[in-house]
Amino acid sequence: MTRVGTSYNEYPATQAIASVLLGAQLANEDHIVINGWSFEIQTDGGLPTDGGDEAVDTTGNGTAAFDVASIVAAINASTATLIAGVVTAVATESAVLLFADTPGTAGNAITLTDDATNATTSGATFSEGIGRQIEAVHVHRHTVVTIEETSTQFIVPTSLAAVNNVSAVWQDAGVITTNDATFTISGTSVIVTEVSAWAAGDVLVVTITGPE
Repeated sequence: MTRVGTSYNEYPATQAIASVLLGAQLANEDHIVINGWSFEIQTDGGLPTDGGDEAVDTTGNGTAAFDVASIVAAINASTATLIAGVVTAVATESAVLLFADTPGTAGNAITLTDDATNATTSGATFSEGIGRQIEAVHVHRHTVVTIEETSTQFIVPTSLAAVNNVSAVWQDAGVITTNDATFTISGTSVIVTEVSAWAAGDVLVVTITGPE
């Protein structure tokens, strides 16, 4: 089977994410610690009084939603080296959503903890940050010859580091079909198995994607 074309799909890096869910309002001197920087709840305003690095003023807040808004505002206004340009916060009705400012896997190392009874973090670190990926698309074409009519399989070797996806198009007696074969991935090769009998002159086009 001959490779007749190669193209590439590019997938940009994605941001690492995390969240802090509030089940109710936070108490005075509760802490949310992001990337080692502690935001301390102050229900009556003022500076941190229990070891926090930065205060979150929740004075007069009547609901958890207002606390969420106060926390988000504090995070986004912070000038701390560990926060500014590193993390951005977004408010929902009951959660603080956190995004690493720089896309990629490095954001997965940002830590997140709390000591609040009414808060639940998504995990000990951010997650789901993915680096930029390039996926190769290899197109293989083969015309069945008479001696292959009794074959039930073709093996398509690839130069890919791994196989992510396979699809195929058959031209059978001039009719185009996409369901005339099944596939098994074996390492970096693809085994193509017939569904209906192949005949000389049938044309198989297999598209295989994966990293090179």
